[in-house]
Amino acid sequence: LKMMTVNGAKALGYDDLGEIKEGYQADMILVDMNGDLGLTDLEHRVSNLLYCGDGHFVDTVFVAGRLKMRDKKLIDFDEKEIINKCNELITKLNKAVERL
Repeated sequence: LKMMTVNGAKALGYDDLGEIKEGYQADMILVDMNGDLGLTDLEHRVSNLLYCGDGHFVDTVFVAGRLKMRDKKLIDFDEKEIINKCNELITKLNKAVERL
């Protein structure tokens, strides 16, 4: 965990990332570890998260101290609009590839 947080930030040349600390950038996720059997071992929570967890377990997201997602729902964006736009762009891309 330290390798992914504090030491990862240091390796990338940042001195204000990797810890929850005054003056540090406030990007943070909250993870729901109760919804999947792979993460329920109470004695090994960190290991389970690191080895079994993925983005599906992220419940809440803060970026620069601002709430961006809560209860797995985006706050500032219309998720359906984003999905529709992505599908439209993918369709255009597929048609362009077919013409090659």
